[in-house]
Amino acid sequence: MEDNLDPAPPPWQLEIVAEAAPQSRIAEIVRAADQQCRDSLAETLRSLRRAGGHQDSEALLAGMVEALAAMFEGLRIRAIRNPDIDRDMVVKMFRHMVSDLLSQTP
Repeated sequence: MEDNLDPAPPPWQLEIVAEAAPQSRIAEIVRAADQQCRDSLAETLRSLRRAGGHQDSEALLAGMVEALAAMFEGLRIRAIRNPDIDRDMVVKMFRHMVSDLLSQTP
């Protein structure tokens, strides 16, 4: 969370996404990397939730992955738009939201 709240991110991160126009080679690379990250996170969530007694559908896990990705990616944008963001409070709220998300039952 702290890395995503840095108001001065490495410029290449946002530039790569901006350059990933549909049908471009950059878009293919960005999407492939994103797929690997999503697959890894889904496997981690699946393992954690099974250990907690949950038997989740692939759709539920995919929804959790997308929600978490959107939340973390959004932190970077918020930190750029509001460099005076109250990091401690945002981290506190974020922890609550992630906990609520991960405790969902189908």
